[in-house]
Amino acid sequence: MLAALAIIVIGKSLAALLIVRLFGYPLDTALSVAAGVAQIGEFSFILAVMGVNLKLLPAQAQHYIVAGALLSIMLNPLVFAIPGCLRAAARRPRAARARH
Repeated sequence: MLAALAIIVIGKSLAALLIVRLFGYPLDTALSVAAGVAQIGEFSFILAVMGVNLKLLPAQAQHYIVAGALLSIMLNPLVFAIPGCLRAAARRPRAARARH
């Protein structure tokens, strides 16, 4: 289940970040997009059910997908906070960062 969560939150976010940067957008925009796709929703449930019905996916995998989706939705507010924290850290003077 942790692997599914890592793929959802980290894998999708890194892929989105790289794609947005390759299109020439600034890092701030890329981080916002990456945070926006760090979750999956109800469409994943439909795909998982279809995969099980077509015998392309074991039933146990469907449970991992549902658990990963729920956890990614719960973690999404924290993921959205990361770009703001990075911006705030970048604005702090270097001397102030070194003291902490």
